[in-house]
Amino acid sequence: MFFSFLATVLFLIVVEGLLTAFGVRPLFYEDPFVGFASYSPLFEEVTTEGGTVVYQTSKPKLKWFNKQSFPKNKAKNTYRIFCLGGSTTMGRPYDDKTSYSRWLRDFLNAADPTRNYEVINAGGVSYASYRVAQLMGELVQYEPDLFIVYTGHNEFLERHTYRDLLEIPESIRNMNSLLSRTRIYSSAQRLLNPPVSESSTQAESSDQKTLSTDVNAILDRTLGPETYQRDQELRSQVLTHFEYTLIRIVNMAQHSGANVILVEPASNLRDCRPFKSQHQENLSIDELKRWDQFVALGQQAMTEQQWEKALTAFDQAIEIDDRVASLHFEHGQALWKLDQFAEARKSFVRAKDEDVFPLRALTEIQTSVKQVAHQQQVPLIPFATILDSQAEHNIPGADQFLDHVHPTIDSHRRLAEILLDQLIEQNLVQPGTS
Repeated sequence: MFFSFLATVLFLIVVEGLLTAFGVRPLFYEDPFVGFASYSPLFEEVTTEGGTVVYQTSKPKLKWFNKQSFPKNKAKNTYRIFCLGGSTTMGRPYDDKTSYSRWLRDFLNAADPTRNYEVINAGGVSYASYRVAQLMGELVQYEPDLFIVYTGHNEFLERHTYRDLLEIPESIRNMNSLLSRTRIYSSAQRLLNPPVSESSTQAESSDQKTLSTDVNAILDRTLGPETYQRDQELRSQVLTHFEYTLIRIVNMAQHSGANVILVEPASNLRDCRPFKSQHQENLSIDELKRWDQFVALGQQAMTEQQWEKALTAFDQAIEIDDRVASLHFEHGQALWKLDQFAEARKSFVRAKDEDVFPLRALTEIQTSVKQVAHQQQVPLIPFATILDSQAEHNIPGADQFLDHVHPTIDSHRRLAEILLDQLIEQNLVQPGTS
C-alpha cells in the first residue's frame, strides 16, 4: 500500500514537472467569474535612440495609464516594483508625478543609493480588482520583485453578470482555489471545460458576462448615478468576486517569485456626500410623506444651526427608513456639530455603505483586504486605519482627500513613507547610515 502511494505521488510530481516545462499555466491566472473579450498588453517593446530595448506603456493605454518605461533586461542589483490598482495608484486627478509610486521611487533610491530601485506605476483609471488581476498576468513576465496592490474602489463601476460558479459553496470554492495552483488539475479542468467559441463569447458579451477589452464604465455611457438601483444579490456577488480575485492576485505574485503587499483602501467620509440614495422597498405613501417632513425639518434646523432639533428630526426619519444614504450623512453632520464624534463617524460610514452608487470601497471590501492579507500571510498596509488616526476626530475629510477617494499629495507621500518602513521591516530594503 505504501509503495503504491509513493509511486502515485512520484508520478504526479513528474507529470506536474512536465506540464511546467511545457509552459502550462495554473488555472488561478484565469478568472472563473467573468471573461474578457480579448487582452491588449499594457507595455510594448521599443528600442530607444541609444539602442536600449525597453518596455514602454503602449499608446492606446495612455488614456488610462501613466507613461512608464523600464529596461527589458533587468540589470543586476535592480529591485523592480509594480504598483497596481485604480486611479488612486495612477495619481488622479494628477498623474504619476504626485502619486505614492513616485514618492516611493524617490524615497527608495535616496534611502539606499547602492541599489537601483525601479518603481513602475501600473495603476489604471477605473480599474477594478478583476482587471488588476488580468494585468498582473502580463506583469509577472517582467521579472518583478514586488507588487504593491491598492484596489477596492471600482468594483461596482462596470456592469456585468456572474456565472453560476458564485452559487457554489465557499468550501468548494476554497478547494478549487487550492487545486488551481497545480497544473495537473488546471489541465484536467481545461479538457473538461474547453474554451468557448468566438460566437459563444459574443453571445455572452450581450449577457454582460464577458467584459470589453478596455474599461467600459457605466458612467461613460449613461446618465450616471440614475442608472444604479439597489441590488443586494449583485452586491453579495461582487464582494465574493472581490475576495476571490484578491487571493488570485496574491497567488500570481507568489507564483512569479515576487513579494506582494496589500493596501487597505481609504476614502473621504466627512466631506463627501453619497452619490445616490434610495428608499427601502414597501414603504407606504404615508410613511414616505412623514419621512420627507422629518428630513425637511432637520435640514431647516441645520440651516438655523439648531443642531439638537436637527438630530431629533433625523432620528425620527431613520426610524421610518434607515436605508437612505444621504440621511445618514446629514445625521453625521448634526452629530459632528454636537461634538458627538464617535457617533458621527458611525453615521458617515453608514452613509458610505448605503450609497447605491458606491464609488468608495465598502466596509466589507476593506474587511476582505485585511482578511486575505491575514489568511495568505502577506503584509498589509492599514492605510485607511492610519488616515483615520491622523484625521480630525478620526474622521477623514477634505484635509486628506481631494475628492471622494483620491488622496492629497501629502497623503500620497504619507503612504509612500509607510511602504518604505514596511520594506525596511521586511529586510527587502537596507537603508544607508545617513
